[in-house]
Amino acid sequence: MNNAVTYLVSRLKELSTYQGIMVLLTGVGVSVAPDKWQTISTTGVAIFGAVSAMFPDKFGAVDKK
Repeated sequence: MNNAVTYLVSRLKELSTYQGIMVLLTGVGVSVAPDKWQTISTTGVAIFGAVSAMFPDKFGAVDKK
């Protein structure tokens, strides 16, 4: 059990995890009415971009100045 928790915590420290979650949530919108798809996809891409811009590749990383 400890290994699973350690693995999960390690993945939650990576930007790609949050990007993947955003892509999956945006993809779920495919089953929604077609007229709402554009709003869902635009919002998903905007959130994906914001997450990508605001966080480092690894949350635990230290900025080297």
